[in-house]
Amino acid sequence: MEEGERQILARLAEGGIHVLPVHAEVEGGLMSENFVRLIRAAKKLDYRLLPLGNLLSLLDRESLVTRRFRLQLLAGRSVPCAV
Repeated sequence: MEEGERQILARLAEGGIHVLPVHAEVEGGLMSENFVRLIRAAKKLDYRLLPLGNLLSLLDRESLVTRRFRLQLLAGRSVPCAV
C-alpha cells in the first residue's frame, strides 16, 4: 500500500462523508490496482460508494462550509488547477 492510500484510509477511519475525485489514470489506467485496493479497504470500513449526485440528500446544505477556489499551478501540471 502506498502513502497516498494510507492517508486516504486514515481520513476515512475518522468517519463522515468523503468525496474522492478520481482521475482516469487511477480508475482504469496506470494505478488501477491501487484504486481497487482503496475501494476494497473503504468497503471494509462500511463506506458506501455513490455517485456524487446521490450525496445531496444526505447533507444539511445550510451547514456546509464553502470556500472560493483559486487557480494555482501545481507540481507536474502544465496548466493552473482550481484549488
